Amino acid sequence: MKYEFTVTETQSGQRLDKLLGELLADQTSRSQLQKNGTFWLEVDSEWQKQLFKTKVQAGQNWRIEWEETALNLDNLQPWETNMEILQETDDFVCINKPIGVSVHPSESEQSDQTVVNFLVAKYGNSFSKNFEEASFRPGIVHRLDKTTSGVLLVAKNVSALRFFQSHWGKDTKKTYYALVKGIPPQNGNIKSGILRDPKDRQKMMVTDSPKARPAHTTFERLAESVDGKYSLLKVQIFTGRTHQIRVHLAAIGFAIVGDEKYGGEPAERVFLHAGELQFLDPKNKQKIMVQTEFPEVFLKKFKLNPLK
Repeated sequence: MKYEFTVTETQSGQRLDKLLGELLADQTSRSQLQKNGTFWLEVDSEWQKQLFKTKVQAGQNWRIEWEETALNLDNLQPWETNMEILQETDDFVCINKPIGVSVHPSESEQSDQTVVNFLVAKYGNSFSKNFEEASFRPGIVHRLDKTTSGVLLVAKNVSALRFFQSHWGKDTKKTYYALVKGIPPQNGNIKSGILRDPKDRQKMMVTDSPKARPAHTTFERLAESVDGKYSLLKVQIFTGRTHQIRVHLAAIGFAIVGDEKYGGEPAERVFLHAGELQFLDPKNKQKIMVQTEFPEVFLKKFKLNPLK
């Protein structure tokens, strides 16, 4: 994978490793970059290799190249379980990911009960062979938090994966449902930068720091409780920052129910569901919309009344 950038005045003087930890927080980790990264600085129109902890200066052009540690598919344990298949072709499968299930094993998630383990059980050697030469996570186009349920797109071959990755963002539309405490405005438009919280690296924060990554979230209030305690929101994101919906809603005072990390009241789950995903078909470049059933449990549990 590759990432290029020009150092700004506000970034000048920072160590490269720390700066990349912020710039690439949604794509990889500093530990992965240190193990598998190569760092190039443009000097007199030539690219020269640099150390990971080099201090950067304003105006410098950098090119970062790295390979994510590939999952060893030979050692992946099949997970025989049921997951709802929403749509499937020769190129992709859309899964209704349950809550409490991670998308793939990782250094922090040493589990044999992930979506990838389910895919190995479902497709066996045919799935493994499609990705045995790939240096990225097998088939994973995007991610949902472990605590988030809903539509997850997985490529079934390397060609489709590369197509989805190259078209992700500009040709995708992601819609979520969130249950929040309180009654926010009927419609909301949040454009606030997001940065990893320096006090807790497992959290993100909204900030006006020039180091923050731009993030854009909109919402529409669909239902509210009679007692005025809860609302159901339809949320759309135009960027894909880590914990974007969770941190944006918490920042305006409407934390998601169950999301204690960001100030939500305790509940049996985080009430955030990926309800719709629109993307391009690798075969014919036509738009495809995949939806899950509306999360009625959100309405019933908290006795919400849909708005007219």
